[in-house]
Amino acid sequence: MSTRSKQGQPQSERTRGGRNSNSRGNPRANTRPAQESPNAQGGADPSDGDFIERLSSLRVVDPDEGEDRNVGRGPTGGGVHIKVAPIIAPPPAVPCQLPPLRPPTGPPIKTGGFIGGAFVVPTDQDPRTFAVSMGFPVSIHPLRIPNTRAQHSSGSSHSVIDYKFVRLAGLIHTMVPLRRGIDDVNLVGLSGGNIDVKGYVDIIFDALGYEFEQRCWVMDLGFPLELQLGGDWATKYQLAYTIRDGAFTILEADAKRVRPLDDIYVTR
Repeated sequence: MSTRSKQGQPQSERTRGGRNSNSRGNPRANTRPAQESPNAQGGADPSDGDFIERLSSLRVVDPDEGEDRNVGRGPTGGGVHIKVAPIIAPPPAVPCQLPPLRPPTGPPIKTGGFIGGAFVVPTDQDPRTFAVSMGFPVSIHPLRIPNTRAQHSSGSSHSVIDYKFVRLAGLIHTMVPLRRGIDDVNLVGLSGGNIDVKGYVDIIFDALGYEFEQRCWVMDLGFPLELQLGGDWATKYQLAYTIRDGAFTILEADAKRVRPLDDIYVTR
């Protein structure tokens, strides 16, 4: 059954949204129950007027353009807009705030070797004392971060430094990354697998009464040391050393003499 409005246009007793002409005073009057509609989902009838009004009031804000966007079509054929808050990620470090990055130039690098450094941790040892009992103290220029430690590994052909420490020590801009397809660096660990080498960095550090300059390959060390010195370091400086009661001592080295470091744990 249909009626005509004052303008002569046909009008159904149930207007769009499920309301008849007598429901203007009550927007929820005479609406179809959700269970009567075969298209109802989640207990809501898409033909319900209040449901459609809620959908039509939602908008999408494009964070780039700052404008609303039509993202679909509603049950009545109109555009459905959903308003979402833009997700703003924290800004990364500004590259221009970094010192000039050392460029990866020069002839192709080709080297290989082994990285040792195995150690046994007694099950009854306190992990706190173990963290400061390995190796010996070193002071790496320029920040000279306290509590930095290194060890010498006779089973390592190359010297390596921890990747996270390179950033912490203010050396990340001097690190030279390896060039894919150009450089060939093949360092093998104790397990026999290839080590993921990030690049190399040339460092200056004080240790055991001497000052050294050494190229170190950057990797994730995985144990409580920042620096592991290999056979390349011992050969370069013609080291004469002794190991007594677990303590590494340099007897002679072709290097500059400096003040020895106190082997203490700095807290302030």
